[in-house]
Amino acid sequence: MRLLTSLRSSVNISRQGPAKVGNSKSIAGEDVALASPSSAPRTFRSLPQDLLDGIKPLLVLLQAHSRKTYYEWALDTLTQDIWQITSKDRPTHFYPVRKLLLVGTEVIVEAEELGACKVSLVEQNDRVQRLGIEVSGQVLSLNGGEVVFTCTNPSSLKDMEKLCLLSVFEYYSILKSVTGTIISGLGIILSDMHVVLSSAFNYKDWCEIYLQDQGWLKVWCHIDKVGKRGSGSQQSGRCQIKFYKDRKQASSSNLVCFIPDCEYTQDMFFYKDCKQASPDYSQMDLQEFLENLNMIKIVGNVCFPQEGFQKNRSRSSSTMSFLNGNETSSKRSSVAASPKSTSSRLKALSPTKGQHRRKTSELSLDSNHSQYKDLENCITDPKGLLIRPLSHNGVHHLEAMIRMIIPMMDCTRLYGRPSLFKSNRSHPESLMFGLPKLPTVDYFAREELSSLHMPGFEAGKFPSTDSNAVAMHYYSRSLHEKMTQDPHRDRKLSFRQLASITDHGKEQLPVLEKQEGSFLGSLTSLMV
Repeated sequence: MRLLTSLRSSVNISRQGPAKVGNSKSIAGEDVALASPSSAPRTFRSLPQDLLDGIKPLLVLLQAHSRKTYYEWALDTLTQDIWQITSKDRPTHFYPVRKLLLVGTEVIVEAEELGACKVSLVEQNDRVQRLGIEVSGQVLSLNGGEVVFTCTNPSSLKDMEKLCLLSVFEYYSILKSVTGTIISGLGIILSDMHVVLSSAFNYKDWCEIYLQDQGWLKVWCHIDKVGKRGSGSQQSGRCQIKFYKDRKQASSSNLVCFIPDCEYTQDMFFYKDCKQASPDYSQMDLQEFLENLNMIKIVGNVCFPQEGFQKNRSRSSSTMSFLNGNETSSKRSSVAASPKSTSSRLKALSPTKGQHRRKTSELSLDSNHSQYKDLENCITDPKGLLIRPLSHNGVHHLEAMIRMIIPMMDCTRLYGRPSLFKSNRSHPESLMFGLPKLPTVDYFAREELSSLHMPGFEAGKFPSTDSNAVAMHYYSRSLHEKMTQDPHRDRKLSFRQLASITDHGKEQLPVLEKQEGSFLGSLTSLMV
């Protein structure tokens, strides 16, 4: 597959492309298309054929992933394990499990008195920031304790946890490659792509972000432009990605949340529409898939100002720095994962306790000649953020997402930005890292899985307490080690092939009726 090849020299993309729609004017140094009465939004037919050809195999991988069986257990097998399930409503009452499957990113369970149900490991139906995968003792908790499993064999619990994380890693990794392919394939035809990639101006536009207990909130996004220099491990401490209630950016009371460059950011990529249920990729054509791809997901830490938080103006940004000059971004990231900040990872992944207050002393942040103080009066949420760019007349929604995500990648120094994108699939910082080559559908070979699940998988070793970040960090590092140790593993080891993927576990699930006040009722929002 010829994916992301154009990004090897992305800054020099030609200006040639389709004419602008309607009139145009310059806003913050960028050419912005304005809709004219006769203009019409771009259709998917206008997308370049190279892009569509590049997306097709990725959609096949998503379809295969949604049908892959990662874990399977049944009561009538020879195993000595005994699984049980309980819920928040009746935490002391355990129901015997007859069958347990992990297919794609869905945990499928059949239990006595409960029938069959599905629990999604990724967002669906606006169920955002309530996800989590955690083992504590002899308990496996999903989604902040919404569903809790016990097993007589602790090693089976750990295997189930790691396979859940592996499923999330593979799903997100494919979406990362979709993101890179869209940036490459669609960026070719944008006449002002050189401005997006190397503009000296800040990004400003309206968008929507999803906040727990508030839903979707319309905000004004301000992303500071960063230079190509100073991209080492020592970050500047600038507050660079900010979301305001309105355009009054000078007022700290209007600041909803922000991401300074000293915070931990694992990944960001284009994401599916969470208003819908978990998509059935096997029934989705290319056009429907691209229409459904309308969000940006950030995996990492996001800061929320609380009472006492202040933003002060300053004429010179050169005087602003860390009060503790030896503190690096990696050390600050460890604060989020420190055992002192939370009693257990299970508690940290609950819907509200996953957020924690700053324990570090004052930190000055430089952003657009402004200074942020009293970061201990902020709550840092490790569960990341979902962003939905607002569409503009005459502009394809994928174009709007490209224009927004690239400045974010610049600020967070991801995937080779703000210089050139890293496009090699063997490079751990590439959007295409580890991408399977069809007909292979696995990131890891069968021979490698046992070593991945050896003891030593502990939360304290990771820079975040969020299970999504843990999945991406751990398996990305592990995959890079495997690829480095054996560059020819693709030819020598055993990987699952597309022809071996079936719809196992999908067809026998009945549709469950909603029962208010019951355990089944609490699972209704999780079921397909």
